[in-house]
Amino acid sequence: MLQSQLVMREEDFTKIQAVIQRLTRDANAKGIYIVDKAGQLIAEAGEMLGIDSTSLALPVDQAMCSAQPQRRTLQRGRQTTRRMRKLRQRLPIE
Repeated sequence: MLQSQLVMREEDFTKIQAVIQRLTRDANAKGIYIVDKAGQLIAEAGEMLGIDSTSLALPVDQAMCSAQPQRRTLQRGRQTTRRMRKLRQRLPIE
């Protein structure tokens, strides 16, 4: 696993905590966890506080790794669509 180098000020943490508490309430969720790419728990809110962050680390890391190829595929598709639009604009309309 990667070592987290995140440094957060207390006021930033308080703002993040307020947002996820509101999101937990609005979404009627049992819990919300903010985890960085390295699996480090940044903030948590809801009824399920105190879950071991290392148990969250592996699924988050795997999800991030598996999402990378899909993200690249989507980006290539968007680029192709843009190129096709540009080509259509250049073609004479009959």
